[in-house]
Amino acid sequence: MKKICMIGSGAWGTAMATVLAHNGHEVIVWCHDEAVAQEINTKHTNNNFLPDVFLHKHISATTNLNEAMAGARWIFEATPVSYLRETLQKMRTQYQKEQIFVMLSKGIDRTSAQLPTQMLDEIFGPRVAKAVCVGPSFAREVAAQKVTGVIVASDNPAVANELQSLLANDYFYPEISSDMIGAQIGAAFKNVMAIGVGLLDGADYEDNTKALFITRALREMVLITKKMGGKEETLYGLSGVGDLILTTVGAQSRNLAIGKLVGAGQSLDSVLKTTGFTAEGANTVQSLRLLTQKLKLELPLCSGIYAVLFEKKSVQELVKRLK
Repeated sequence: MKKICMIGSGAWGTAMATVLAHNGHEVIVWCHDEAVAQEINTKHTNNNFLPDVFLHKHISATTNLNEAMAGARWIFEATPVSYLRETLQKMRTQYQKEQIFVMLSKGIDRTSAQLPTQMLDEIFGPRVAKAVCVGPSFAREVAAQKVTGVIVASDNPAVANELQSLLANDYFYPEISSDMIGAQIGAAFKNVMAIGVGLLDGADYEDNTKALFITRALREMVLITKKMGGKEETLYGLSGVGDLILTTVGAQSRNLAIGKLVGAGQSLDSVLKTTGFTAEGANTVQSLRLLTQKLKLELPLCSGIYAVLFEKKSVQELVKRLK
């Protein structure tokens, strides 16, 4: 049994903790909120983020970062990207050189336009051992042990192979990749495009238009990945096409739901207030705008979604960009 640290007690971090615990490992979850940690330890639930799921006995929680990280070779990180830099900076004093980071966050930093691994490299140095785990995976279905495929990407083959063995079981299927850039772009980009499909749905556009949109979205995903040094072929697998399919048609997609409500005429602010959803996809819309400006890259759908959400442009204006 290995001790594994999970930084973040949201739905995705909790779900991944269940995979690791199922595989026989002791998982200690670092929580920002004392109440969440107490619930995990006393009731073996995390109902605020993953309701009606009973957590494995090998999962415990703490608000003490040193307690969470000490003695754990694997550090899984599952915090919202908007809090990632701050969290990583707090972890610096606890980090040991033999520890390996697994980045679960999906998004792009709004201030620096960096991917999660790029923020990690900036704070810990580029030689830190790391991997990315992303792919089409709703947290609730993972926790319910539904068959799920993900990508584990690392520039270190030994890390990728060991991580695959750590995660693999009879319902969780990790595939190895060396392309961390492509995997992370796919994971971030699909949230934006799910909002876009939701905008179309909310404005009463039908399936033909949505299929065209998704196809054009994949093209833009390929353009930005290649520009950043990632591999096009990565996007034709789980972290590209797979993620696009799940988030643009899946009933549990929060970004799709946000887009539908905005497309039907509500403001983004009112939607976020009434639903209580985390604005990860909306944040990534803004981050992508900054990133594309830095790269001097034209992505019509990305800029069109930004215009609808933040400049009060019509969905009809977004549809014109599909030509």
